Amino acid sequence: MAKKLSGDDVIYEKMTKLNKAKIWLLLPAIYLAYPLVPILSKNSNYIISIYDIIQIIMAIVVIWVFLKIDNEDTRYKIRCKYCGSYTYYINPNEDFALMHSNNNCSICGRMYPMPSKDWDTFQGQLYIYDRGSVTDKEFYEEFEKEHPEIPKSKAADHYLGRKEV
Repeated sequence: MAKKLSGDDVIYEKMTKLNKAKIWLLLPAIYLAYPLVPILSKNSNYIISIYDIIQIIMAIVVIWVFLKIDNEDTRYKIRCKYCGSYTYYINPNEDFALMHSNNNCSICGRMYPMPSKDWDTFQGQLYIYDRGSVTDKEFYEEFEKEHPEIPKSKAADHYLGRKEV
């Protein structure tokens, strides 16, 4: 999308990349925690040094960072097909998405911000337009502006507030 990302969107993208890469944080933690192996083993005469203590503390810090990276907030966001900002999205085919009716973009307020190879085509939009499937007034305005050759829909009349003649 050509829209410049806001600060929150940039943070979201960085956190998503960090969540994908955070598993690699465990490798240095394992390496840094290696001095614990002889200490925890039975019958060990291992003498712990300051270097070993620093290594163990660093391992704890790395593991703490691993656990503090929260990925709950980054799971169900998509880029809105209308405004380009990241927004929460509920898949209408899963769970109780239809009961919530809050599947609008949190920035621009448009319905169903998820890009779709079926519904974003001319045929899909014509079906939505004729049927009146969405309550999004902007959809009907944009469709009529882009396709003036299509006869006006009665469903669009309802959402656009036009009186029947």
